[in-house]
Amino acid sequence: MATRRDMLRSFGLAAAAAAASACSAEQVADSGVDRLRFLNWNDYIDEGPDGTVARFERSTGVKVAYAPELNDNVEMYNRFAPDLRAGKRIPYDLLCPTFWMAERMLAEDLLDPLPIAELQNHANLDVPFLQLPWDRGARYQMPYQVVVAGIAYNEALTGPVNSMGELLTRSDLAGKVSVLSEMLDTVGLMLLAEGSDVTNVLVDDAQRSIARLRDLLASGHVAAIRDSEDYLAALRDGTVHACVAWAGDIIQMQRDDPSIKFVFPTEGAMRSFDTMVIPKGTPNRSAVAKWMNYLYDPSNAARVTRSIQYISPVLGVQVALERSGADGAELSNSPLLFPDAAARARMFTWGGTTADELDALLDDFAALQEG
Repeated sequence: MATRRDMLRSFGLAAAAAAASACSAEQVADSGVDRLRFLNWNDYIDEGPDGTVARFERSTGVKVAYAPELNDNVEMYNRFAPDLRAGKRIPYDLLCPTFWMAERMLAEDLLDPLPIAELQNHANLDVPFLQLPWDRGARYQMPYQVVVAGIAYNEALTGPVNSMGELLTRSDLAGKVSVLSEMLDTVGLMLLAEGSDVTNVLVDDAQRSIARLRDLLASGHVAAIRDSEDYLAALRDGTVHACVAWAGDIIQMQRDDPSIKFVFPTEGAMRSFDTMVIPKGTPNRSAVAKWMNYLYDPSNAARVTRSIQYISPVLGVQVALERSGADGAELSNSPLLFPDAAARARMFTWGGTTADELDALLDDFAALQEG
């Protein structure tokens, strides 16, 4: 099963995909019609002749070059930041980085503000995303999907695992545990378990968590740091009994294997999000506004949620799903897609580190994966 986080390709494949998407984008740019060029993650929208892109094109007349080839935040940044700094246009009108990269790009003046006057459906953005300290009022980005990291376990192989403390210490789980290759999620959950404030991360605390993870890997209690495809396969075949996981992945797995469970750890879950941003100098602001407005209509957002099953940042999606038919109504009752107030109060987003501090922590974490 492919997922939004399937992004660890070889450099050659990534480069080839980037070249292909750039070609597609330029073809649209040369067509002489209203157009939008959107770089997004893989398997992150409902596809096909009745999917969101096709429906948007029919509804608005805007032609879309949709490139599902964003493989890695840093790769994207390294590819486009030099041209953006130099005032050059890049072959996309819209990018979808993870929030921390969007924050970095905004701090470096690489983004244009949203065309708020044309975004009537900006009013449908869920309130927490209007209160981000780095973009108050969401003037430079509109969240696309919300990703929540917590704990998954196979109840056919182990009893409930409700906390990171249990995951990282229970002797019956030794050698059957994995953590995610996304540093902010894995280390963030460890920091929460240690009582740290992940909304204002102290570098020394994060380094201690990374050092602890190094010890857990050396002892064999944590068998591996896995990317999304690997951890899902290990859960599926029983190699892993419990692990750090993304809720959206587990909702999809549960279609075929209801013994796989997901919990918000008692200490708290990590929440991140991928967000739509306009690279500096983009001329196609009208097409961008039409796309954003379309996605922020609750009925259209619900179609995407129904397909990919990540938490939507759009108000009204739950009601739209409830009205959309049997499987939509079932999803509208999912506590993973629509966590209650108590669960939402235990969801936290990484913050407080500078770009340089985060780079250093990412390097330390990457060293664990390299052995």
